[in-house]
Amino acid sequence: MLVTATVQGLQPTTINELCRRFEVSRRTVKRWVAFFEAAYPTTIQWRRLRGQVPIEVRDKDLPCSLLMCFFKYSKTTEEGIILCLSTLAKSEFEHKKGGFELVTQKLPTSQE
Repeated sequence: MLVTATVQGLQPTTINELCRRFEVSRRTVKRWVAFFEAAYPTTIQWRRLRGQVPIEVRDKDLPCSLLMCFFKYSKTTEEGIILCLSTLAKSEFEHKKGGFELVTQKLPTSQE
């Protein structure tokens, strides 16, 4: 998921470097990208989560937009990654006092 989020919008040479660094083929990365672009938004897991995440998390930008959302509300990058992966595994947000519950609150509109 992290490689997939990272390659969104990158140049082919950068993608090649990521493939070398994480020891995965371009073909594998293309499959991961295709999954998040086409298949994942139609899954029951995503449909359950879709109503709980802010509008800024766009289906067409998965998984990058979801990771960015978690980074925004986490104290560290590592915490954001763990929360994102945990959420994807459970198909629901964990609500904890003073924690990540901010993501599920209604965001203000531009007119407010």
